[in-house]
Amino acid sequence: CLVFQIKIWDMQKNECARTLPHRSAVLSVVSHPNPPVLIAGTEDGHVYLWCSVNFRLKRVLNIHGRERVEGLACLAGSRR
Repeated sequence: CLVFQIKIWDMQKNECARTLPHRSAVLSVVSHPNPPVLIAGTEDGHVYLWCSVNFRLKRVLNIHGRERVEGLACLAGSRR
């Protein structure tokens, strides 16, 4: 089942608090604490950078051309 969005859950209320839309299926997601950003990789090769505080889209990168972004990682202490 391919999903074209990320759902942010409120664990205390056990409900979806926010939905982050994408133009292609989301295949990978990682969170970075500082700066607070949520990073999503999609089937069409795009990487989405979302602010983890207000959940606004900061940037969309096309770093893989049309190849799938199936994995993402953040290094502890990294600023890039």
